[in-house]
This record gives sequence, structure tokens and C-alpha cells, in this order.
Amino acid sequence: MGKQERAIDNAWKIHDAQLDWTAKADAKAAFAFGLDSAVIAAVVALFSADKVFHHFSHWWLIVLFILGSVLILAGSISSAIGVAPRLRAKDAKHESLSNHIYFGHACHWEATNLEASLRNEDLLPQLSRNIIQAAVVSWKKHVAVTWSIRFTMASGVVFAAYLVSSRFA
Repeated sequence: MGKQERAIDNAWKIHDAQLDWTAKADAKAAFAFGLDSAVIAAVVALFSADKVFHHFSHWWLIVLFILGSVLILAGSISSAIGVAPRLRAKDAKHESLSNHIYFGHACHWEATNLEASLRNEDLLPQLSRNIIQAAVVSWKKHVAVTWSIRFTMASGVVFAAYLVSSRFA
């Protein structure tokens, strides 16, 4: 195997690893979104049943409830951002003139033109660009999931503080 073939083979391995990392970020974001939804459902159920979240006799209980609600909402939004597809639709058509690895680019090609391009073009520059773009997408998804988990955990602490404080108020 020559240098060029080895470089392309290595680039595909990196590309595949990044797709795997992106899929893992999506799975984590979906899990985090489910956790956020469960916390929101529990708070709503406990509030509307007039069971736990109804002791607003002191200002700090109101602050804790609002803070916990804002944090869990931020966690939900962060996990939704993490799981949302990154299609880059407005750039894909223009970029497809010199790219065909990403499905958003390939869908703009005719089969005969794509075949000719695959036979005649060096794939390494495209793979390199795609690796970088996939890394950017994966990084953003992982950052969003990280923030989602932080917000959700913080909301749990705040709601627990509310529950403890409301028992002594």
C-alpha cells in the first residue's frame, strides 16, 4: 500500500471514529432529554397534586423553585441542542460542487457525474475537510450534552434544597 492509499485508509478510519463519537453524543443527549423530561413531569405532578411544591410561605422557597425550574429547562434545551441534527442545509448545495462524502453534498450530484468525479479526483482533500467538519459537529454535540447534565444535576440539588427547606419553613 502506497503513501496515498495509506493516507486515505487512515482518513476513513478517523472519519468512522468521528461518526461513532457523534452517534454516542446523540445517544447521551437522548438519555439526558429523557431524564430532564422525567424531572419536569415529577415536578409538575407534585406541584399540581398540591403535594410537595406548594409551600411558598417564604421568599427563598419561591427563589429555589424558580431556580430549579430554570435549570431543568436549560438542561432540556441543552439536550435538545445536543441531539438536533446538524445538516448545514444552506451551505450544502454550494459546497457540493467540490464535495460528495457528506450525504448533504452527495444528494445534489447526478450518478454519472459522481462516478466520473470518484474516478478522477483525489479523495484525501475531501476526507480531510469532512473529518474537520464532523469533529466540529461532534464537539458541539458533546458540549451541549455536558451542559445538559450539569444543568439537570444542579436542578436536582436545588429541588432537593427546596424539599428540605419547605419541611422546616
